[in-house]
Amino acid sequence: MTAGQAGPGRGSAAVPEPALRPVEGRFPDRAAARRARVYVDRSGPVAAIVIRDPRGRERRIAAGPGGATRVVLEPALPGGGLLGSVVLRGEAGQVLASFPRAYWQPEPPDDESLHDAGQPADDAAAFASATGLPVADERQAGQAARAAHRGGRDTAGTPRRPAGPQAGVATFRTALPAWFLLARALLAAAAAGLLIAILIYAESTSRKAGHSFATDATYQAVALACAAAVLAQPLLAGVLLARAWLLDRASDRALPEPSATLAPRPGGHAASAGHAASSGSAPAPGRFLRTASLRLFPADLVVTSEAGEERWLPRAGPTGVTELTRVTVGGRPSRLELRTADGRPRAVLPWTWWFAGAGGEQALVGFAAAAGLPLREADGPHIPEGPETIWPYRPLRFPSAAARARYLRWRGLPGQASLGIPVIYGIFTVIAGAASPPAVALAGLAVVVSAGSWLALRLTRTRRDRPPTRTG
Repeated sequence: MTAGQAGPGRGSAAVPEPALRPVEGRFPDRAAARRARVYVDRSGPVAAIVIRDPRGRERRIAAGPGGATRVVLEPALPGGGLLGSVVLRGEAGQVLASFPRAYWQPEPPDDESLHDAGQPADDAAAFASATGLPVADERQAGQAARAAHRGGRDTAGTPRRPAGPQAGVATFRTALPAWFLLARALLAAAAAGLLIAILIYAESTSRKAGHSFATDATYQAVALACAAAVLAQPLLAGVLLARAWLLDRASDRALPEPSATLAPRPGGHAASAGHAASSGSAPAPGRFLRTASLRLFPADLVVTSEAGEERWLPRAGPTGVTELTRVTVGGRPSRLELRTADGRPRAVLPWTWWFAGAGGEQALVGFAAAAGLPLREADGPHIPEGPETIWPYRPLRFPSAAARARYLRWRGLPGQASLGIPVIYGIFTVIAGAASPPAVALAGLAVVVSAGSWLALRLTRTRRDRPPTRTG
């Protein structure tokens, strides 16, 4: 099959391992974490590299003549992080597809600490080897460039990736579309211009004796147009939010029922509203207890954080999770690590927050049996929680204040600016167009929709973050 040919999607079906999986995602990127994959399909006469997007649509690139002829593991820019890209190149050296590893490694990377923590389970190298194509590993050049960068030496001769956008880059991360940014700017400019026009017109005609704005057709038309431009802004943002929500719900409904689900059972001091954990973490909020989980699917283990971030980890292949390891520090359980065959942790669950409560250890034993994974014991070093936590132990940070602070900030969707501007313009429109009841109604509706949405989210977060009152 030729490079770039599209094929029908297979939804959330299992894929051959090893495969590339997106970085863990919460709304609005959960659909990508659940569905998007890059894998090698050998079912046809010619092996094909399949790129599946969050909607299940597939792009197929032949692995061989007429398609991708080599795989390049590119380094990152000096000083720009330790994860580079997996690049598929054609016979003429052209880029057919590029997968930035910061977006195609389920564990969210922390670039500088990755240098200290060692390399993670290398999905990129495993996938590159599985293609059967020649692999050029240029990451050593990137490490040398980083060393030169840190040492202050000249790196002008170091190969660098182009600063501009690369052809074929696939991340499947939600981003504000250009049409929305343009429409939002035009609507804001139109509302501002119409507001000024209302004020100028009102000032020029208010001196006329017996003049009534209630019967002034020009004033009514301009005020109504201004209010419509203001109301269109939150409605436009609502379209994007609704579209993302529908995609998220569709990807959730397409999932099979998990074979087993492990919910957190925090210890008494972690679950208590009045007593924080000994490590200094905040009490477990109700949202953590309702949302965080470890789920078992036929081909994946899925760790979900309190913010709804889903980390999809393979159960098979060279980087699959093959064992559950309870790590003890000083003779006391510290954490549960989901490890690969070579002992690399792919997710870490703090013992106090997940298993120290009543029935927690029994639930873990039952989950391990359902997954067919051995439950092992190991001694390990203490890993402090907080910003200094090295990768890949970042999961130790949930439940965390940082996760709660991010709860209302949806990357790639309209934010506070998209809701705040209509509130300001709406108030001014109500004042300037006071003599036009339809304009006042539309502008008031814009204020209520914008401010009400933000307030509802704040109240929801406050309720969900409230710690449970029980101490068990």
